[in-house]
Amino acid sequence: MKLKTIITNIVIGTRNEVIRWVELVVISAISVLIWRYQNTISYDAATDYFFWPALGPVLVSLRYGFGKGLISLLLTVAMVEGLNTLTGESIPLSISVILGTALLTMITGEFRDSWHLVNQRLTLNQEFANSRLEMFTQGYHLLKVSHDQLEQRLAGQQMSLRTAVQEIKQFTSADGKLTPAVADRTLDVLDKVISIYEAGFYEVIDGEISTRPLAQHGTVEELVLDDPMVRDAIEQRITVGARDLSEAGDRTHPKGVSKLQYQLVVPLVDVMGNIKAIIVASQVRFIQLTQGNIALVHLLASFIANLVSTDVHTPKLKPEQRKLFLHYLSNQDNYYTHYQVDSSLVVFTDQSKNQSVDIEHITDFRRGADIYWVTRDKNRNQAVFVLMPITNLIEAERYVTRIRKILMSRPGVTEADFDIIGPLYVNKQAEQVQDLLIRFGAFSDDLADSDYTDH
Repeated sequence: MKLKTIITNIVIGTRNEVIRWVELVVISAISVLIWRYQNTISYDAATDYFFWPALGPVLVSLRYGFGKGLISLLLTVAMVEGLNTLTGESIPLSISVILGTALLTMITGEFRDSWHLVNQRLTLNQEFANSRLEMFTQGYHLLKVSHDQLEQRLAGQQMSLRTAVQEIKQFTSADGKLTPAVADRTLDVLDKVISIYEAGFYEVIDGEISTRPLAQHGTVEELVLDDPMVRDAIEQRITVGARDLSEAGDRTHPKGVSKLQYQLVVPLVDVMGNIKAIIVASQVRFIQLTQGNIALVHLLASFIANLVSTDVHTPKLKPEQRKLFLHYLSNQDNYYTHYQVDSSLVVFTDQSKNQSVDIEHITDFRRGADIYWVTRDKNRNQAVFVLMPITNLIEAERYVTRIRKILMSRPGVTEADFDIIGPLYVNKQAEQVQDLLIRFGAFSDDLADSDYTDH
């Protein structure tokens, strides 16, 4: 690159204005020396003569334009005249030669200036075209990335947890029984999270899976109980997707992922670990089998299982139901271990002297699948634990802000009258959560356990 720059400066000229003037003076001086030397040579015929000093001004005009070429000629003539005066030499100054050299210098200078303008115009056009091309390339890549992200977002778009829970509450029966209608509506809700084309809903009675589907979407073949996905879902009590096995290499199946019977298996597991039913899907929209969607499907399936298990589903827990709350907390490990999705925990405590904040009032603003445990700390201050499944800290912080405004809106309540601990990640901040549970007596035997903890 350096050699190329040197060659360019030699052939075309430099852009440094000082060096240009130095070159002009040096070339003019060389022209004078050539002129002086040529004056000492005798020519036998006019045809042998050529005015070599003219090359100096012509060279300057070709490199730097008409103006500097003409200055070089004038400087050369001035230096010759000065040399004649100072040394007494008689270097002839022919008017015709000088005018001819000036004309040649003007022609070459004008050519160079015209060429330079055209070259500058083309350079500017090229730079403009390059900048527009770069802008177009950047815009194209941004558009492509945005399109891909939008396509993935639409393909893997999650149904709102709150909307799903509200819809589930509308169709679950009050007696807690699994009916064909409940099974069919369950498939409809899950279909809004992950598009399900072919799936069967099978009830589990006394640990045995019914061979006939309680409800189905599309055509359903005979259930294969020894399928590795079904086996994993039953044994580990987790939702299993074909993508999970493909990423793991499906070491449990000798024929590989391509031979799997199913693409999604969803067990309906209540908080006590009892499997109420299992959903087996042979065809789903594969691109929607993201960790977030599978975690949401598992949460909704567990929520439905709790609803049909009336002996365990209690979103608002009393102090003596601490073991049931610990079951809910331990269930969050599955979401983090298998789906890399954590849950959040917030604790509200009444710090007022006469316990006038009515901290339990926040349970009236339950969102979705949240679980509340009402208890007291060691100072007998009322407290409410709020467990928010598969909720990140940003969403949890919005909930905390809303509850803070609600508490502050009550007459006579100031921010000093209550305390908010969290939000905390249940798994990532497990040590802090454990300290809170110990502080509020979750592991204490002083509280009498209710019948809920015996199941």
